[in-house]
Amino acid sequence: MNARPLLLVAFIGAARADARSDALDQFKIGVALSEKKDFAGALVAFEKSRELFPTKGALANIATCLRELGRYDEAYDRLAELGEDTAAIARWTGFVSVRSDAPGAQIFVDGRLRGTDDKPIRVSVGTRKVRVEKEGFAPFESTVIVPSGETRAIDAHLAVVARLGHLRVVEAHGNVIDVRLDGVAVGRTPWEGDVSIGEHAVSLSGEHDVGSLPKAVHVELGKTETVSIESGVLPAELRVETTPTNAQVRLDGAFVSVGTWTGTPSSGSHAVDVSLPWYEPKHVDLALSSKEPSVVRVELDPIHRVYVELWGGATAYSAYDTPAVSCSTCTGWLLGIRGGFLLTRQIGLEVFVVPHMDAHRSDAVWDATLNMSYGGGSVKLQLFDRWPLTFRFMAGLALGTEYYGRFWSPIAGPEVRFGYRASRTVIVDVGAGALFFYTPRTGEVGTIDGGQGFLIDSGIGATFPITLGLHADL
Repeated sequence: MNARPLLLVAFIGAARADARSDALDQFKIGVALSEKKDFAGALVAFEKSRELFPTKGALANIATCLRELGRYDEAYDRLAELGEDTAAIARWTGFVSVRSDAPGAQIFVDGRLRGTDDKPIRVSVGTRKVRVEKEGFAPFESTVIVPSGETRAIDAHLAVVARLGHLRVVEAHGNVIDVRLDGVAVGRTPWEGDVSIGEHAVSLSGEHDVGSLPKAVHVELGKTETVSIESGVLPAELRVETTPTNAQVRLDGAFVSVGTWTGTPSSGSHAVDVSLPWYEPKHVDLALSSKEPSVVRVELDPIHRVYVELWGGATAYSAYDTPAVSCSTCTGWLLGIRGGFLLTRQIGLEVFVVPHMDAHRSDAVWDATLNMSYGGGSVKLQLFDRWPLTFRFMAGLALGTEYYGRFWSPIAGPEVRFGYRASRTVIVDVGAGALFFYTPRTGEVGTIDGGQGFLIDSGIGATFPITLGLHADL
């Protein structure tokens, strides 16, 4: 005898589990859309989640989405339902109080039914459109500006309409969708009712930006006017503003304008790219809705063409075709600075100076010290942005002093550096290079380890620095 109640309890439990799972899926969709700043889409997902399985989390997120969309009066109601403090959001609301001479008339604020009496109605601050309707009366409309915390009173005088026609609205493919008459929701297709004679605007409105643009309909006295409207994905309003004003704008990869662009792309996901020579390009992903216009303001950051670099570190030095008193396998250190100017995003011309490079060797037989100062010009090729890889060729002139004399020499060689962009204008890197120079014969003869020879003989020298660097754009 107890089998049937047990089966019923099990069925109800399974149904609630399915509803809770579906509600969780919708909640996750709402969170993902919120992170993308698509609060209109997130609001729909959170409301579906709450319909399937009511939770305080869904209600709190609904309040947040309404606040982000500027629908502060609705956000206030949700916070009050949660029992949360409403003081912070209350300052973004005021009240309208409508007194009508047609008892039972419906009061719409911004197209949303808010009541049928003359009690104050909480609304968001700003410009509000109020419409009062009752069957058999001509609708009353008024626009008011509502300040924070204040009440705006409206006297709505509805005139009796004796001249009526009949309107019937159907969706072209038989779909069931909301009907809006003169901007106000009146029912779902197929819909029909008595309306005042004259011109009216009829449109369809559904979920996921499906609907139709307003269609003008003329209703005649005592006649039935049937209008068939095809619904589809509605266009959205998008405005892209750029700084600088001559930047190029691309929508979904297609060029659309130079500077500010206004258009009506389809609702849904789109990508905006803004670029200008010698500015960092920017990419913006959008989720557009027909329910509200979108404005995207893109400010490009200039690319700095002038830069300075400071580098320093250890170096090894070798010389060939010189006597033992010259440095043959010395080690030491150097410090240098360079300034550059970008010709393109990747290629730059530079000047550099190394005020001091010191190399030294000491053992039981002899001491040798090489000091050099050198400078010149270089050209660089830089690849990648976040982890820049730089190739450079340097050439210039060096002044060197060795244990027994001084010399001048041309100097040239390559360098490669690998770095990390710590900020938009700063790069830290590490590099390795090789600089070759020529040591001329001095003509002086001296005694070296009991024998005679040229104090500095002709030969090729090379230094192999490994350095740390700091790059700064100016």
